[in-house]
Amino acid sequence: MNAILWAGQIYLALNCLFSGFSKSVFSERKLVLEMKQTGVEGLPQPLIRFIGISQLLGAAGLIIPWLLNILPVLTPVAAFAFGIDVTMASGIHIQRREYKTAAITLLTAMISFFVSAGRFYFLC
Repeated sequence: MNAILWAGQIYLALNCLFSGFSKSVFSERKLVLEMKQTGVEGLPQPLIRFIGISQLLGAAGLIIPWLLNILPVLTPVAAFAFGIDVTMASGIHIQRREYKTAAITLLTAMISFFVSAGRFYFLC
């Protein structure tokens, strides 16, 4: 079970790193037109940057606390928070009739909630 949870954490962290880096560095136009990250369309640039930095911190929270056993409760909290983030992103994609992207983000949310529940279980 530990290996499955680690695989989930690594997947989620890589997802956070890619998305967070992109939102922290690139303009809304590049994100939407070239990278197909349509969820940021119409958002102010400072909000896009905030989301990106939050996702980068979330990537660290998914791996580092559990790996180093320093405040390991932060790992399931980070997984739960990322699950909320991508669940909201799914709603945006559904509104825009981007059903394939919505399905992928909902699957990512389920993985996030699975990792969160699994890591909380191991804390007890």
